[in-house]
Amino acid sequence: MTKRTRQILGLEPVSVDRPIIRKKVIMLPKKSRLPFLKKKKPITPTRIPIFFPNLAINDKKGEHNKQFCGINPILGGKLNLFEDTMGLTNSLNKVKKHNPCLTLNSFFPKKCLPKGWRITDILGNGSFGFVFSTIGPKNERGALKVVKEDDDESEKEEIEREITFNKLFHHLGLSPEYKNHCKFEPEVGVILHTIHMGRVDSTVEEYLQQDRTQEEIRILVGKIFELLDKMDKNYVTHGDFHFGNIGLTKNRNDVPGKMLLIDFGFSSIQQFTPTLDIYQLLRVNMYYGDHDNRVRKEFDTEVRRMASEKYNLNDIPTDLRSLSNHLSDMREKINP
Repeated sequence: MTKRTRQILGLEPVSVDRPIIRKKVIMLPKKSRLPFLKKKKPITPTRIPIFFPNLAINDKKGEHNKQFCGINPILGGKLNLFEDTMGLTNSLNKVKKHNPCLTLNSFFPKKCLPKGWRITDILGNGSFGFVFSTIGPKNERGALKVVKEDDDESEKEEIEREITFNKLFHHLGLSPEYKNHCKFEPEVGVILHTIHMGRVDSTVEEYLQQDRTQEEIRILVGKIFELLDKMDKNYVTHGDFHFGNIGLTKNRNDVPGKMLLIDFGFSSIQQFTPTLDIYQLLRVNMYYGDHDNRVRKEFDTEVRRMASEKYNLNDIPTDLRSLSNHLSDMREKINP
């Protein structure tokens, strides 16, 4: 048995300089390969997700109120941020109603947001665009991802990639169901794409904003590693595995239920790379976490404990710069 085989089987520690890569080789006929599966020069991801609190101020009570779609005026910055990011200088002004959600529901064409469906909240945003939570006529839950099309021709390929991996990961029980894709031009020079997915109530990032017990954090991290186990069994890697891209469905009393992945811009098939996904999870938590925040600290500690237990990752860097450098090195080694 070779040293590499012993490492993969967990019988020998794995150096952080050589990430675990478990591959399943599947040769596809050239004509049947999708454009993004063809061999090409890799692009090292540089984007960092941007989040903002899912909160609005209730002036009467002087406290935070999570009713993004309540009676609060459009002042909190969410709609303005969406407007500025997407370059909608005139379109949203034409449909502004009494609150953000009424405006957004009027803004999207019916082909993008089918009859009976409406936006209820915002799940997050980043360089990829925005994700809104939706609800259907029979109280079905969904998520609407909105992306701005750039002049770059690769944008169409990225949309195709997103849809294909959404379908694939859903088939494996790892992501919400794909519903539909829509493209529209709200004003001259601006083209938006929407991808409507199945139910996502929240994200791990939002869950960690609240005060959590050590037991709650332990259960949460356990569920995250269950996702990694499923990816391991199916030889897939998410590639941008962090708390903003791990969606949650909620049971009664807001208890986290099933975990589902979103945003597949850096996903890959035919190989599983837990080191890459775990490092990204820790890096983003470290980047956005308050160093004195107990919940974030305990989350970091529990992830490292599980990484050591399941994958023999015992020397993960504890400072952001080293962690980021190791992550970049791993991406280069995986995609030489």
